[in-house]
Parts: sequence; C-alpha cells; structure tokens
Amino acid sequence: MRVDIAISFLTLLKDYKTKISQNLIWKLSLACLLTTITISIYITVSDTFSEINKQEIVLNDELDRLLMSSRNPAKIAILNFDETLAKEVILGLLLTGYIKEVAIIDDYGSVLSTHRKSDMSTEESAVLTYLLGEKDREKSLDINISISNTKSVGELRIKYNYHEPFIAALDELKLRIAYIFFGLFIITFLFLGIFYLLVIKPLSILKKSVISLNIESSEAIHLKHLQNHKDDEIGELVNAFNNQLNFIHTLFDQNTKALESTEESFSSLQALIEALPHLIIVKSLQNTVLFVNNAFVREFGYSAEELLGKNLDNVIYANNSSTKQVMDDADEEAFSTQQSVLLPEVTWQIKNGGYITIEMRKIAIQFRGIPAILTVGVDITERKEHQARIQHMAYHDSLTNLPNRHLFIDRLEQALLRSQRSQKFGALIFVDLDNFKEVNDAKGHFAGDTLLTNIANRLKDVFREEDTVARLGGDEFVICMTDLGKTVEEAKVIAKDRAERLLLSLRDPFNIQGLTMKLGASLGITFFNNHQISASELLGHADMAMYKAKEAGKNQIKFFEDSMAESIARLTELKEDSRRALDEGEFYLVYQPQLNAKTNKIIGAEALLRWNHPVKGLISPAEFIPLLEDIELMPEVGEMVLKTALCQTQRWMMQERIDDTFKISINVSPQQFRMSDFPKVVSDIIESFEVPPYMVDLEITESMIIDNIDYTVAAMKELRSTGVHFSIDDFGTGYSNLNYLKKLPLDVLKVDQSFVRDIQSDPNDTAIVRTILAMARQLNLRTVAEGVETPDQLTMLQEMGCHV
Repeated sequence: MRVDIAISFLTLLKDYKTKISQNLIWKLSLACLLTTITISIYITVSDTFSEINKQEIVLNDELDRLLMSSRNPAKIAILNFDETLAKEVILGLLLTGYIKEVAIIDDYGSVLSTHRKSDMSTEESAVLTYLLGEKDREKSLDINISISNTKSVGELRIKYNYHEPFIAALDELKLRIAYIFFGLFIITFLFLGIFYLLVIKPLSILKKSVISLNIESSEAIHLKHLQNHKDDEIGELVNAFNNQLNFIHTLFDQNTKALESTEESFSSLQALIEALPHLIIVKSLQNTVLFVNNAFVREFGYSAEELLGKNLDNVIYANNSSTKQVMDDADEEAFSTQQSVLLPEVTWQIKNGGYITIEMRKIAIQFRGIPAILTVGVDITERKEHQARIQHMAYHDSLTNLPNRHLFIDRLEQALLRSQRSQKFGALIFVDLDNFKEVNDAKGHFAGDTLLTNIANRLKDVFREEDTVARLGGDEFVICMTDLGKTVEEAKVIAKDRAERLLLSLRDPFNIQGLTMKLGASLGITFFNNHQISASELLGHADMAMYKAKEAGKNQIKFFEDSMAESIARLTELKEDSRRALDEGEFYLVYQPQLNAKTNKIIGAEALLRWNHPVKGLISPAEFIPLLEDIELMPEVGEMVLKTALCQTQRWMMQERIDDTFKISINVSPQQFRMSDFPKVVSDIIESFEVPPYMVDLEITESMIIDNIDYTVAAMKELRSTGVHFSIDDFGTGYSNLNYLKKLPLDVLKVDQSFVRDIQSDPNDTAIVRTILAMARQLNLRTVAEGVETPDQLTMLQEMGCHV
C-alpha cells in the first residue's frame, strides 16, 4: 500500500514538473505560491520574535517586582530565624502560577524554609523549548541589611516555568498569522486569474497558431491578430512574427536558387579536384567520409566505395590509433578557429601494411549545407627519406657509419648535462692508431679504408650500446662513456677495463685482401662529472693524454693530468713558433769537437742544432726535435742544417784551420732520410759548397734502419759511392742487430753517452761499452764515444781501444 502511494506521489510530482517546464501559467503559479509562503514565513517569524521580546520584558519586570515585594519579610524571617514567617513569604510567592519553587537561605547557606509545587506540563513545550530555550529557570535576590549597609544576610531564590507566560500570547499569534496567510492566498489567486486572462491565454492562442504554420510552404503565410490585442504588445509580437515569416520565405527562394547553382558548380569543381595530384578528403564532424578524390584512393589503397559514407574510425583510423588523436585535435582546432591548420608530418599505415608520410592542411568548410572538414595532403615520404639520408650523412662518417665530429660534440654536450644532473662520472677515450700511415702508404688507401671499417666494428663490440663511438677523421676515434660511478676511482676502474679490452681486441690480426695486419693504438682518457668544461676542451684533454701515450712508446693508455695541459699548451705554442723560427733564422748550429783518443787532437766536429726563442730563450733539442718531426718540418730544417754545417766547413778550410782529414758529422732525421730524392739533395748541397764528400759524415739512428732496411741500404750505397761516410748514432739504445750492421755501408759506430757516463762506476755499462767496441773491431768500423767529460773516462776508453 505504501509503495503504491509513493509511486503515485512520484508520478504526480513528475507530471507537475513537466507542466511547469512547458506552461507559463504553472511557472507563474509556482512563483506566486513561493512568494506567498515566503512573505507568510517572514511575517510569522517577525511577529513571533517581536511577541517573545515583549513578553520577556513583562515577565522580567513582574519577577523583579515580586522579589522586591518579598524582600523585607524575608529579611525579618532570616534575622529572627522565623520559619513561620518565611513559610508565609514562600506561599505568597507560589500564588503566582508560573513560580514552581521558592527557598529562603541565610547568610551561612542554610535553607531557612523552602517549598515546591508539582511540575506543570504543556503541549507546546517542544515548540516553546525551540523558540525560548529551556523551560525551567532560576532567579535569586540578595537580601541586604539596609540600603546603606550592603552586607548580605541571606538570599531569596525562586525557580519558575519560563514557558507558561508565553502560551496565551502564542495562541493569539497563531490565529493572527492564519488570517494573514489566508488573505495573501486570496490576493495571489485573484492576481493569477487576471494575469491569465490578459497575458497567458492570448499567448497560448498565439503559440498554437505558430505551431500550426507550415514554413516550408511555397506560399507566403501570416499570423492573424487576436481580438482586443491588435494594438498592444501581443499585437506588436504578431507583426514581428509576420515580418520574419516574410524574410524566411524570401530566404527559401534564394536558397533554392543557390543550391541549384551550387550543384552545377560542384560538378565542375569535383571534376577538377579529381584530376589534382593532392590527396583530398572531406568528412563530417562525426568522421563520416563525404568525398574523396582519386589521388587519395590510389595512395591509401581503398576504393571509393570502401570509404564514402563510412566512418574513418572503422577504416583508415583502424590501424592508426596514435594518429587519430592528432587528427581529431587538428579537426577541432580548424572548426573552432575557422582557420587553416597545418600538420607538417603525419605518418599513416595504408591498406597493404606499408607506411607513408603526409603533409596535411585542415580547413573547416560547408559541404552541401553541412559543417565539414576539408583535408588536403601531399605525400612527402620520398622527400622524408631523402632528408633522412642527408641528415645521416651530415652527422655520420661515410666510411665507418659512426657518428662524426659534429654529432659527437652534440652527444658529448648532452652527456655533460646528464652527468651534472646525476652527479655520476663519465669518461672520454681518445684513440689514435699507431703506424696507420705506413699501412696506407704500403698497402694503398683501399686497404686502409677496409682496416678502418674493421676497427670501427671492433670498437662497437668492445663498448656498451649506450656509449657513443665516433670517428673524428683519419685514424682518430673517440668514445664517450656515461654513468660510470659516483667517484672518479669507480670511473677509472671501468674506463681502464674497457680501454684494455680495446687494446686486447686490436691485437688480433686483421685479414685485409689476403694479407695479415697487426695494429696497435695509443689511448688517452679524461673524466667529467659536470658542465664546467666545454666539450671541445674535454676533447682536447683526451687528445693530450693520447699524445702522452704516443710519447711513452705507443700502444699504451694514459690518463689526463692538469700538468699535461700546460705541457701541451707550451708544445702547441712552440709548434706555431717553429715555422717562424725557421723563416727568421732562430735555429742555429753549435759544433762539438771530436778528438783522437791517442793524440788528443781535434779530427772532426758534430753539428748540433739549437733554438734560441726570442721570448722563452734556449729550447732543449729533446723538446723541439720531436715537435719538428710531428709537424713534418724536419726535412726543411735538416736541409738548413746540412747547408749551414757545410758552409762553416768551407770557411774553416779557407781559413786553413782544418785539413782534408777533418770530418763534419751531421745528424739526419728519419723524415729527411725517407725522402725519395734524399741522395740527390745531399750530393747537390755538397757540390755547391765545394766540400770533399769524404769529409762529410752523415749520422743515422738504428730505428731508421729497422723501418725499411731495403730502402736504407740502397740510399746509403748511392751516397757512399760519392764518398760520403755514415755513422750509426746512439748505438746500443735501439734495436742493435749484427745482421743489419753487416748489410749497411757503415764507417763509424758511435757509443751513446748514457753508457759512457757511468763507465767507471757501473760494471754493466763497462761490459756494454767493451762489447760494442769489440763488435766494431770485428766489422772494421771506427768508434766514437759520446759525452767524454773527465780524464779518467778518457783513459779508460783509450785502454779499451776507442778511436775518437
């Protein structure tokens, strides 16, 4: 039963809500009802609180009067301890209907007399409690001895029913409020009736007339004026409707003509669009295909029937879910802004499973009277592939396909930023192949290129995928490693391990064109963990460390140290100054005399090259000779030395300071000796200064012999045939081999000063010198000991049979 009632109530409420939303009279009725209720509530609340305030004042005044009138009798009763009098006072107060209890208390707190009536209950107690608060309240009066003497002799205390005095007043208030509410309701009902007759009813008639109109009729239509409303606002509304109906009828005529013209234009335009090479598709805002041209159909592999009228989500977007969101966003932007939206690159998977890249432009249009999106695309797949190839070529080495310098510097910059964020160390390993130039010269560039490709593959095998392996050019490679540890010690362990693996990998022979080749490498390593140093500077540090590995004997690993930067900076500066030094004559010769060990007479001299730098002063030959060889300036300097030494010899001869038994010893650098025209250059210079060739002693090193024994023998024999003598310089410090010595047309063997220096104190040096001198005697070679500085050294060498 209760369920049926609830359902009926909900149905009634729903019907009422529908009527309110559809009928103006119901909306107005609801508004009037709510207004009446609001006013009634306001008047009720206002009168209620006003009445309560008045009654409170009256009640408080009456209580004060009763207490004051009982004050003196209560004081007498307290002072005389008269309980009878106290009881009479209490009973007198209890005659007041709402007083429930009275007590007279002396100044010691003892109750002299008290009395209580039974509880009074009223039906309005809950309402009164809400409006007035608690029903039971208490009020007391201090009883003083007199007006001048405020000393208290006791207290008169009463408890009373606070609600009872308000009951009658509230009953009267209810009746008054009922009259007010009834009056407001009558006024509201009259107002609604008048408003209905004057406004609502004419509007309802007008609404029915508008609904019954057939706007699509080819004939003009009008609304009729209502009786008694032709000249008021409703009449003006009818006139406005009729004007709009006339305008709509005119628009219908124009639109019909425009549609006919548009259909003709559309047919012509469609034929033109079909012939365009651009990919064109028109779709509704709900992704339904409205039009596609032949180029679009051909490119995507669908027929026109498979697309027209279909939703793109189920056809083209089915395999391009990631692209769909991009397209939807572009469609929304084009429609909301009513401007063209360009999508530079969109990748699509077409029907056959392949992929194409399209440049698209989206435009919001009206297509046959409905909002639509026009998409015009150009297939840029081939152009993208071409750009990708160019991009790859710009940042990769064409031979090894490794990143080139440009790409490596960019990745190194990223690695520096990454290490700064992670606070982990990274490492840079600079790799320079040892003696690669000889492979290129001997085997040809094709073999060299093949060797570089194989080396690149081994580098990639040794290092991690996340490491960047690049080729800087020539035979130089570089590796950037990241995330090697929180400390430089951890990073060193990993970097050194990888570097040693690389050297070990390079030890395996390479098979190039049927030839087996072995190659080493010099490695320089530096570390980083912030961006305080640039990528170029960091690369320079690794290069410096690699250079030190070269100096230390090649095929080694060196870590960068700050002192290297100073050394390399000085070396770089000297390299720049060396060319100027040659042009401006800063290089000069000094001559170290050679003495006959028996007669102590000067029989020759060795020309020694020196450099007097205008700023740095004298530069050690141990420092600038390798530098000149490194920048391949030694052939020019060597030729200058040869000319200067022979010129000086010529002057000494003209001054008769020497005779034709004198020997001028001149050092020849490996680079100078390897020149194909070296024998002819030397012969021409000797001839130009008119010095007898047998007075010239060219000094070569053992390493020059080892490099290419056949060429060395041939060149020496060609010069030896002119009378030039040859000496092996610093003998014993290189790769001494009797087989080599037997093949060479030598005249002199020079004992290095490192053995002579400690010949008296070091038995090993003594034994080495004796062996060298004995070997020279067997080969019929003259011997020269370098660095003899004391008489005891001279005596000992004379006893051993050294010549000079």
